[in-house]
Amino acid sequence: MDIGRLVLDYVSALVWPALIVGLIAVFKKPLARLVKRIAEESEEFRIPGLLYARFRKNIEGFTAAVAKALANEAEGKVDAAIESLEKEADKALLEAAEAELRALSPLFLTAPRNARDQAGRAIEELALDLPLSRVLEYSLSQLPGERVSAGIVLRVHLEKTPELATQSEVQASVRTGLLDPHSRVRFRFLQVVGSSSELLRTFRTRVEEIARSDENRPVRGEARRLLRTKVATD
Repeated sequence: MDIGRLVLDYVSALVWPALIVGLIAVFKKPLARLVKRIAEESEEFRIPGLLYARFRKNIEGFTAAVAKALANEAEGKVDAAIESLEKEADKALLEAAEAELRALSPLFLTAPRNARDQAGRAIEELALDLPLSRVLEYSLSQLPGERVSAGIVLRVHLEKTPELATQSEVQASVRTGLLDPHSRVRFRFLQVVGSSSELLRTFRTRVEEIARSDENRPVRGEARRLLRTKVATD
């Protein structure tokens, strides 16, 4: 009997219970994080069918990798099986994170405050699943909601890895964000500046200009708060 076919049929019949109950324990952190997002965040936001459909597509594609990995394990290739599966999990996790970011980003422009706050927390949760290179690309998106998301994600990356603030690409992204025509983008990039003393030193003049003359009151207030914080810590 074809072992791979048998395993594929078996796993396909048990996609959700098998993955959620069994594979988290077996195949380590990448899968655990992916399943956590599927189980919690897609239900939390209930964007009609969109996130569920995309997560389901990721999982169905992932099932084939599970079958292949288990077949390899049956042949004694345990290390190769685990490595292959973890790569597929990371790929699926990245695709899910990007799909979620794109789905939530419009809320920053159209939704009421409480929904925007909720979306912001969800973006924070997925932030470290996105590589810095992709974050910087989103900061240049033509869609302002995605630029808001990029600001949130970049702040989380800087809080995790402060030395990123010295990179020229990061500073260029922040400079552009502070000049963005959309106030909610400027606000989020002020928060990026506030997450790093290096960035606050680099962009102090721009922050002072925003504090004096930005057309948006909350943006001016955030800039003034950053300057007060800087004075207090000097």
